[in-house]
Amino acid sequence: MAVLLQIRRDTAANWTAANPVLLAGEMALESDTNKIKIGDGTTAWNSLPYFTVGATGPTGPTGYTGPTGPTGDTGPTGWTGPTGWTGPTGWTGPTGDTGPIGSTGPQGIQGDTGPTGSQGIQGPTGETGPTGPQGVTGPQGDTGPTGWTGPIGDTGPTGAASTVTGPTGPTGWTGPIGDTGPTGAASTVTGPTGPTGPQGQSSSFYDYSIKTTSTSGDPGNGSITYNTANQLLATQLQVDHIDIDGYDIHLFLLLLSAGDHITIQDSGNSNNFQIFDVTGAVVDQGGWVEIPVTLDSSGGTGTTGFANNANVLFVTINVGDQGPTGPTGATGATGATGPTGDTGPSVTGPMGPTGDTGPIGPTGPTGDTGPSVTGPTGWTGPIGPTGPTGSWALAQNLLVIPASTTLAPSSAGVFHRINNNATITIDATTAFAAGQSADFVREAGAVVFAAGAGVTISATPGLNMRAISSVATLTCLATNVYVLFGDLA
Repeated sequence: MAVLLQIRRDTAANWTAANPVLLAGEMALESDTNKIKIGDGTTAWNSLPYFTVGATGPTGPTGYTGPTGPTGDTGPTGWTGPTGWTGPTGWTGPTGDTGPIGSTGPQGIQGDTGPTGSQGIQGPTGETGPTGPQGVTGPQGDTGPTGWTGPIGDTGPTGAASTVTGPTGPTGWTGPIGDTGPTGAASTVTGPTGPTGPQGQSSSFYDYSIKTTSTSGDPGNGSITYNTANQLLATQLQVDHIDIDGYDIHLFLLLLSAGDHITIQDSGNSNNFQIFDVTGAVVDQGGWVEIPVTLDSSGGTGTTGFANNANVLFVTINVGDQGPTGPTGATGATGATGPTGDTGPSVTGPMGPTGDTGPIGPTGPTGDTGPSVTGPTGWTGPIGPTGPTGSWALAQNLLVIPASTTLAPSSAGVFHRINNNATITIDATTAFAAGQSADFVREAGAVVFAAGAGVTISATPGLNMRAISSVATLTCLATNVYVLFGDLA
């Protein structure tokens, strides 16, 4: 079953002449200017502004970096929802010039070192100022003469060894904290570049039939042909722009490009399939297109070849542009330091008296200390190039719903095909996480959504799927709070 999403479109002159009032959030395109307007439900077309993207402002200065705390545990990766339609990208404004860096003043001469006072209360550490250039080291002063050593007194007799350990004397006071040493040179090694996020993707499927009676030219409405009799050796597919349901998908066929994927699957049995890789640009032949391909894999009757007039699903998977790298998470706080354990007792027995020591001669004066200057910080090396981006793709699971049911947590991320009268209930046991969603297509019968106890579902205009082939998406905004949007009634 084909799923086709289109926005309203017309020429700029026709929009101006009609001057309609768009619904709130409704998008409309001027087909000859590629400009877009979004309605608010009250303002007429000619008074609505065009959708634009503002210019990028100048980059602010880099803030002070605090100390790095321990890295917290990485949470589980959430389910990736389907990729929505990408709007046009606005132009990026020019980057302003960087101002010149001022020169560093010379280091002053260091005065003589004064006597050391008693240790005061330590205040908070101030910001580190810039480092000046290295100055000349002053000459070292002369060493004063060493005083004479007095005679050593006689050693007293040694007392008897004690059998009892004496008490430990009190701990002496802690000396003052010395000055902070100079800052070392900046590292010249650049840290590794973080990983690049995966590429996005989108997929669509349409109803077609296989034609084996020709290998070139227009295959005809709703048909696909191969350029060889052996389907697995085909290097080109011919696809008409009208599918079996009468939808014109010409625009979507032209969006295919090298690196995208095409799956041709038996519409009644997913075990019968052919998967092709697109190898080049699509050639537009007017009412049909030529798509260059090469076979990737096959299964069932897809390997032996689909029969003439076989009904199939034509699935296109477009590989999207790579998304931007996410911001770096906040640094966690540093944990507290645990208390120091108690020191066990230590007792030393008494020592016999020591004989008197002769007086020590006076120490000569210490020469003046030369000035100390730190040299300039070395330059930082360039950042290496980012490695190439790998490819990535994701297929959405399909589930047929033949009767009324209550959604379960496992329904998140599934495309549901409803082929009978059914009431789809969402209650507290559904338990989708915020951001998770499920998709639905009405293939037969009447379909209505219902909210169970404690659950809220917002939808406009109602909770019924409007007609056969209607498509809807249910998304969780918060615990037990959902929004339903699509072709509703």
